[in-house]
Amino acid sequence: MTDPIYSRLLMTFLFAVIIAQASFAAFPELDLAVSHALTDGAGSFVATHGPLPVLNAVMKWSMETVALLVVLGTLAGWVGGWLRGAALRCAIFATVNVLIAPALIVNLLLKANLGRARPVNITEFGGTANFTPAWQWADQCARNCSFTSGEVSVTATLTLCAVVLAWPWLNGHRRQRAVLAGLALVVIVAAMRVSLGRHFLSDSLFSGLISAGVALASYRVLAIGRARTQMGLSDLRPLALWAQSLLQTATDRAERWLRA
Repeated sequence: MTDPIYSRLLMTFLFAVIIAQASFAAFPELDLAVSHALTDGAGSFVATHGPLPVLNAVMKWSMETVALLVVLGTLAGWVGGWLRGAALRCAIFATVNVLIAPALIVNLLLKANLGRARPVNITEFGGTANFTPAWQWADQCARNCSFTSGEVSVTATLTLCAVVLAWPWLNGHRRQRAVLAGLALVVIVAAMRVSLGRHFLSDSLFSGLISAGVALASYRVLAIGRARTQMGLSDLRPLALWAQSLLQTATDRAERWLRA
């Protein structure tokens, strides 16, 4: 059966990819223009002098922790038999997205190999490296490079998975709010990374598109449209209790470490 919403989303995704790729291929200086607008005119990124670096670090830690819990929770639920049937399939959907989009494609393939220097490290903003357009191979960065953004990818991936899996339990207004809230979160994270000079606009944009592409593909391959309607909230209770126990253990150890 054809899913009209999925078809529209797929067409929108393909259109966005074409527009984004064409725009940055034709006008690679867009990245420099956006980053330059966020500096004090002398090459220093204004946001680095306020509270934003701390907020960014907290957001980064939070998203990475949630992603890790998704993977560990799925593994624990499968091995322990807490997750079965549709619930297990939905958990696998989230895990596959986390492992493929931010972990494999963004970090292991792109960031580790393309060699694009971060904005703060290029000559235009006080660094020593040369600017490299999006998707071009370069030797301006040895590790943990700029293209694309891991933080944006993991945030977009978790947000997409949450909205997709919660969709059947949301009515019209709640669906709109969920989509807008998720989009706002991804935009906020992307804006932080760009304003701090840690990523270019294209880094963030293509990370979001990569996450969306993986979500669209895995949704169809794993038949999540059917599985999410068969999953009841009670199916997730054992996993929620495991996560609560794990979080409590981590909190207790952190408190003991702070008292030491």
